[in-house]
Formats: sequence, structure tokens, C-alpha cells
Amino acid sequence: MGLVVKSRLEEYWNVAQDIFITPGFAMEMTSDRFQLLSKCLHFRNNNDCDPALLTRPEAKIYKIKPILDHLNHKFSSLYNVSKNIALDESLTMWKGWLDINQFIRNNAATVGIKTYEICESQTGYLWRFEVHAGHDDSALQDDDPISGIVPSLVLGLLNGLEHKGHTIWMDNFYNSPALARELKVLGFDCVGTLRTNRQFVPCELATITKRDMTVGQVLGCTSGDVDLMVWRDKNRVAFISTYHGLAVTRCGDTLKPTVVQDYNVCMGGVDRKDQQLAMYPIERRRTRVCEDIENLPLKSPLIETSPTASLSQTRTVRLDDQPSPEGATSSWSTQGTMKNIEFTKTQELLVPPPSDPFEAFRLLLDDNILDLIVRETNANAIRLLKAPGVKQYSRIMSWKDMTRTESLTFLGLVLHTEYMSRNRFMLILCCLHFSSEANEEDRLSKIRSIVDHFNNRMNDIYYPGKQLSLDESMVLWRGCLQFRQYIKNKRHKYGVKLYVLAEPEGTVLKFQLYDSAGDETSGIGHTQKIVLKLLEEKLDVDTVFIWAITITPTI
Repeated sequence: MGLVVKSRLEEYWNVAQDIFITPGFAMEMTSDRFQLLSKCLHFRNNNDCDPALLTRPEAKIYKIKPILDHLNHKFSSLYNVSKNIALDESLTMWKGWLDINQFIRNNAATVGIKTYEICESQTGYLWRFEVHAGHDDSALQDDDPISGIVPSLVLGLLNGLEHKGHTIWMDNFYNSPALARELKVLGFDCVGTLRTNRQFVPCELATITKRDMTVGQVLGCTSGDVDLMVWRDKNRVAFISTYHGLAVTRCGDTLKPTVVQDYNVCMGGVDRKDQQLAMYPIERRRTRVCEDIENLPLKSPLIETSPTASLSQTRTVRLDDQPSPEGATSSWSTQGTMKNIEFTKTQELLVPPPSDPFEAFRLLLDDNILDLIVRETNANAIRLLKAPGVKQYSRIMSWKDMTRTESLTFLGLVLHTEYMSRNRFMLILCCLHFSSEANEEDRLSKIRSIVDHFNNRMNDIYYPGKQLSLDESMVLWRGCLQFRQYIKNKRHKYGVKLYVLAEPEGTVLKFQLYDSAGDETSGIGHTQKIVLKLLEEKLDVDTVFIWAITITPTI
């Protein structure tokens, strides 16, 4: 657990005189107190939850929402991310049962809670994240191409970064011509891979196969400020960009589209964050998923090239054989002026640099969130004391109210296991709580306030650079969890999925949890809701946004 790794939790309080002794734990807190705190740890009052006021995804993370909100608020408010940000998925390992658990085959932790994260491309700084807790089916609007699940997710993660000139790097799960046009209206450049079966992709690009192209050949078209490209390497790869055009770069003896080179540099923000966190594992078998969700953000870490060259083996087409729906204003052509939005902000830390690790830790965990944890944990302990069947010599009978100072010690032990007795740690862990407003339809209801707090905090302390990326991330969770996700290519293949808005360097700007509810419903309404949610802090109230802009060829 943390930096001091032992096989069993009880061994941290072992006072036997051997080479593995760790006396610091017992000096700060007894083992019984630690276990009692662990049992009572809570973030919300379950009785305050009104299911009628929450959607299914909101109910699933309701109990941890205060922590998630606090972390997102801290992440976004402490630091200004640079121009390039990346959006990707991450997985928190959880192998137990959980409604929002995900299975991702290619991840290191294949089962767990999936998160979508916005990270700075250069550094991997987590600016915002969202736990994947399912979809809100009531928000789906089939007639609007940007009101679906994926566009809503992207716009929500990017909320608060509008009209600053960021470039968001995403993979083909998120990208579409309609979303790229909407992001351009909101002041973002958008770059990434593309699925050619998306709506409004011209049939000349959608139907072309690998056999129809030679190695190095490029086929592309432009519609105003959105450019689509299909490139033949070993396989056929499609890209979308709002400023690259069809420029190519020579790499050795071959020509490669400039967008491919830039994508390889800037897309790995979330992966860079996961790589850095892999050096500080704190996963341990638990019975409560809220502890692992809480640990995810607490351990999160606090190049664009545009060469031009003549095209070789490149052919372009005019796409004018598809009908344009009523109200369409765009058409595909071989000509177009791709303008890169100017980045108007400065990448910077919005607070004085911390002088030591504890000050950096307190930037995220301020007195407000600590008071919430103390209040809800003490209230949860009282409920446990009054519960029927409590025996006279049960550990909970020795409960005494947790203080703010003790809550800091407890959280420090979770990360480092050094400053609290085992009994007190287990007692706090038992009573730890973030929300008392239980909602059966919201799988994340108990952590909802935490998610919101962290997203808001990040918005207050940091402002990202121009480039932004939106993608999924996974919080490792190998236990049983209903919304646990499996992502094959992630380091943690199992865990909780987050929708994350990040800089390409890996700085996470905002996140949203995914709890897998409503996955059986097709459509993209939930995605747009998530995107708008992650972008809401940066909305310019003096600007009128057009939400139904589409890109469609005209006859």
C-alpha cells in the first residue's frame, strides 16, 4: 500500500524486531482505529438521496460525487494546461462486483472502473476526468448529431476551455465531422483518427478499401474548416483535422501526412499520466470501491509540427453526390483554407508553487473537502452504532469522532501507510463516507459530490494550454463492480472508466465516471452530454453557440 509494500495490511503495525519492521505506523495510529475509520469512511448521507431527482448514471456515483467534484475542481483550478490536450480512457482496477465495472481486454488492469480523462499532452497532467457510470437515455436526441452520447461526453470534459485556442486530440471513438465542426465553433481545434462509417463522412472515403490504395497514397477532402483524410500505410487509416489540410512530411524514404506525425506526438497525454502513476501503486484488495475511486485523483501528477511538402501519390476528389438535408450550410471540396485557432492563454500554475509534497497535497485536499469527509464519516459511524446486531465487543463500539487532522493522517496512510495506527485506520476506513443521499438508480451517487468537487477545483487552480484531448481512462479495480470496464489496451485492463479531458502532455483537466448503465441503447446523445458537462466551467456566457451545425455534402 503506497510506497511501503507489504503482503497484508496487519503487517504495517507489526512491532516484531526484524528487518521488515515499520514502527512509524503504530506511533501515529493504532491498527484498530485505522480499521474502524476504514469501515466508517463515508462521503455522503445515503438518506439524503432522492432517486427522482437523479439520472441512472448520477445515482451510480452519488456516494462519491463530492470527492470526484472536489478533485475535478482542484485539478482544473490549480493549473493552466498548454495548447495540446488529449482525451482518452483509463481504468482503475476493481475485480469485485460493481455496477459500473468495465472489462477492457488490452489494459494492464483488464477489469475495473473506466474513466474518461483530459490530460495535458506534454506532461500528462490530469485536468478533468469523468467516471463512466452509464448513459442517461432520457437525454438522447436522434435528430441532432451532436446531442448524442459521445459528443456530450467530449463537450462536457472540455467545458471551461472554450475560445482559448486549445487543440484537442482524440481517437476514433470520439471523432466525427459534426463534432469537429461544433468544436471549431467553440474555439477548439480537433485532430484524431476517424471511423469512416460516421455520419456525414463522404461515401468516397467511407467505401474505399485497403486494396483500392497503394502504400503512401492519400485521399482527402475539405469542407470549410474540417478536413478528412484516408492514408494507406500497412493498413488504411482515416484522420480528421480542423487545420492540417493534406500536408505531408518526409520520414526517411517515405512521405507521411503531417497529421499522423503530430497525432503520434500529442495523443498520449492520458497514457503518459498512467505510465507515471504506475511507479506508485497503491492498489490493495478491498471491499469498498469508493476507496479506490478516491485514490485515483490523489496520485495524479501535478509539440506540434506543421511542415509542408508537395503531395506524392495523392489524389483528391470532389464529393458532391450526396444529398444535403434542409438547412445544411457546408459541402465537401478539394479546396479549403485550414486555419489554426490562435492559442490565447498561458500554460501556468494558478497558485504559488508548493514548497513541499504536503503543500501540494493540500492544494487538492483543502479544509472544505476534509470537513465534508469528517462530517459524513462521523454520521455514518453513528448509523453503524445504531444498526441492529451490533455486538458489545465489536470494533465499532470503540468509535470516537474523527477530526480534520486525523482525516489527513488517514488519507496519508492510504497513500503511504506511515502515520496512523492500524486499528484507527481500519475504523476510519469502515466509516468513511462522502454522501448520505443514496440513489439506487445512480451507481456513483455516493461519490458524485467528490467528482464534482475535484473537477471544480482543477478549474480554479489550473488553466490548460491550447491543445486538448478527450479520451477514456481506467481506474484499476479488480473486484466485483457492476460498472467495471474491460479495456484491452490499457495498463489496467479492468476498472472504472472515466471520460477525461486532458492536455496532450497528460495533464487531466476534468473527468466524468462511466457506470455502464444504458449501454444497450444506441445513439450518441449521452456522449454529447458528457462532453458538455466536462466543458461547462469554461463556457463564455457572452457568446451565443450554435449547437446543430453539421457537415454534409451538397449536390
